[in-house]
Amino acid sequence: MPAVEYEPIPQQPQPEQQGVEPVPETPSIPEQVEKATGAQAVPSQPAPVIDDQTGQVVAQPVVTDPSTGNQIPDDTTLKAWSKGSANDSKTWLAVFWERLRKMMNLK
Repeated sequence: MPAVEYEPIPQQPQPEQQGVEPVPETPSIPEQVEKATGAQAVPSQPAPVIDDQTGQVVAQPVVTDPSTGNQIPDDTTLKAWSKGSANDSKTWLAVFWERLRKMMNLK
């Protein structure tokens, strides 16, 4: 069986070698401004997911409002929605939640 020769894989330069400067996720606020106004640095968006090999952005995280969440509607709302038209998505959502509550014994 003949020996197989492999070519070495060339090393890719690291980001610091390419002159890329790391950027902090949250901006820095001077202490004087923070004390005077009470302003605080809050990250506006999560960091994107970047592909290791090409450096291109693969996926952007979805920014959600923390004050809103998916709440299960109350029983009266579900009963009203479940009696709607079969073409209405709220009807299907209500029937789904009613079945899920019944399966999990949440009623």
